[in-house]
Amino acid sequence: MKPLFNISGFLILLYDLLVCTSFAQTEFNTTLMNSTYKIYGVDKIDSNKINIGTCFIVGKQVSNDSNFYSFVLVTAKHVLDGINNDFAFLELRLKDSINFYDKVPFKIKIKNNGIPIWNELKDSSIDIAAMFIPLPEKFVDQFSTSFLPMSFLSNDSIFESIEIHPGDNLFCLGYPAGISSNDFGFPVLRSGLISSYPLFPSTNIKSFLLDTEVYQGNSGGPVYLYQQSRVIEMNNVFKTFATIVGILTQQILYPDELIVSDSITLKENKPLKLAKVIPAHFIRQVINTLPEVLK
Repeated sequence: MKPLFNISGFLILLYDLLVCTSFAQTEFNTTLMNSTYKIYGVDKIDSNKINIGTCFIVGKQVSNDSNFYSFVLVTAKHVLDGINNDFAFLELRLKDSINFYDKVPFKIKIKNNGIPIWNELKDSSIDIAAMFIPLPEKFVDQFSTSFLPMSFLSNDSIFESIEIHPGDNLFCLGYPAGISSNDFGFPVLRSGLISSYPLFPSTNIKSFLLDTEVYQGNSGGPVYLYQQSRVIEMNNVFKTFATIVGILTQQILYPDELIVSDSITLKENKPLKLAKVIPAHFIRQVINTLPEVLK
């Protein structure tokens, strides 16, 4: 990694790496595709299995310079908890000599002798983890313009101002059952309707439901609103509105009884084709617990 360099695009700071930009003018869905990755490691319970989840990367503004940002990895806390050792792997994507994509496993440290190095909230129901992450120089050169600053994380005031409501269609990115959308490691994009109410204040409403089918591997993916010509009260119109509204953390199951015979009844959990989403308000809170970084 090199200590200092400039690019035309998004400006990011790592522990030993500085990058400079305003904000890439990439189409929003594509930007989030480029900033979402598979994360995996040896399963904590069964060492013969791989624990897979989804993560995404955002930029945290450096405290003494509004043009500099830190790379922050965001995922569901249980994804990192479920990995057995001190290291996990990100499935990064790098462009090759013909400017196409190769999948590249990148090892990251998530624990120190079993002690988590990520940040989380004291409230155990908020299944979110965030941590600073250094990234390979070549990767940063190619993709640093693909990451969003924290200003794209929604909060209660944004929820209220855009009148977010049940029936709004949201999008989510992830790796259902560990599957990528293609051979190049990009996530699968799905959508669903908000299917619960109320949606805020987040301090009381700590999660909401999304009408979409998800699987193990989806946990930790971004959930976002992207809409053109959104009409709100008094006929105000946003020509295009885009914001990350939360993080997908759980598939909703219900217990069911399966009668095998007159004397045997088995209990099993069946999917309701619903996902639990924790509001971006809490993503902001977790990221803000990370230490201040100076340029």
